[in-house]
Amino acid sequence: MKNSRVWRRAALRGLFFLSLLGGMLVIQFMSLQHRAPLAPRTMVLLGTKVDSADFHPVLAIAKRRLAKAPNDASSLNLLYVAAINEKPDGPAAQYIGTLLSQLGWRNTAALQNLIMTATAERDFGAIVKISDALLRRNQASDQILTLLRLVEVEPDTRRYLVRRLAFNPPWKAEFLRESGSLTTSAQALARGETLKMMLADGQKIDRRDFAPSLQAMVRTGEMEVAWKLYREYTSQKKNSIINDSDFLSLAQSRDANEYRPLPFDWQNHSTRGVQIRAPESIGKAEVEIRWNGRGTPLMLSQYVHIPREGLYKLELTGLDAKLNLPQLLQFSIRCEQGNIRFENVQEDLKANNISLMTEKMVTCKFPRLEIRGRIQDISRSHTLNLSSVRLFQIS
Repeated sequence: MKNSRVWRRAALRGLFFLSLLGGMLVIQFMSLQHRAPLAPRTMVLLGTKVDSADFHPVLAIAKRRLAKAPNDASSLNLLYVAAINEKPDGPAAQYIGTLLSQLGWRNTAALQNLIMTATAERDFGAIVKISDALLRRNQASDQILTLLRLVEVEPDTRRYLVRRLAFNPPWKAEFLRESGSLTTSAQALARGETLKMMLADGQKIDRRDFAPSLQAMVRTGEMEVAWKLYREYTSQKKNSIINDSDFLSLAQSRDANEYRPLPFDWQNHSTRGVQIRAPESIGKAEVEIRWNGRGTPLMLSQYVHIPREGLYKLELTGLDAKLNLPQLLQFSIRCEQGNIRFENVQEDLKANNISLMTEKMVTCKFPRLEIRGRIQDISRSHTLNLSSVRLFQIS
């Protein structure tokens, strides 16, 4: 059994390395000008338009250029390719590679060769470092970001990426915000580990950079990871099932530049016929819903964490928290198994609130709480105000 686990782990590492090498093949086609074909057993040879047969004359020219300018990275890069051709792991290739790593940070071809060598040697620290250099020069951003996402998936190499992100490189936002490539649970979980390590390291993460990754976790069904990251990111200490039950964060978000709601925040679904506002006054807020009375539009929603299976009660307070409110609005919890409505309204005149109970047991752990319009006999406009929405387990 133990040997089986060892072999499985080794196989996964092998697949990861093959994926990484496959990603590196893309780097061979990064230059759109002066692209040269690959010489036998070489990697990328760019900057000079030659074929294999003409390589030695070009090499002679490179040597003459180096005699006049010893720090010429493009000429040194040709020597590097020649040394690799002769003996990839020989002392000449290693010596020239070291020199090139010190001089070639502004030479795309040199960086391509260095990153290919680093991949062959499984030097992931160097891969991330050279990728950073290419991205800072806006060279082949899509391919390099794809390469970094491969590095991110492997636990043993992820730390190199997190260490580089700590320096707030200019490509950090693009790397975190482009979540379309996070299509599998493994990719979403890897991003979750990256974010967790960044937070543990004390790194500041803009909400606009944080939100897309959590949305990807929701899409791939990794709700538990998304929830834990949300609580850590927002310093959520309360045990309240509904987050921002008093709408204060929703109210404050209207003044935040390019605000991005997280999955466990209120989602404002304003559209034609429905306008949602959350005015704030002296540290208190309420949500105002203006609706033309047509259809059953989704107005507000948020994912919630249900700690235990059971029956639940929704408590509403505000000017319009009266018995007729459920005749206008429909409150429900949407699970994968179906929709569970809140019915059986009760009014507490002293507390100025009403409560509704689920019609059946809630068995899902991360459902979406939804507030929708209810079908009306006569379509006419309504303005409704609520001060808070809270959810409690009753059995």
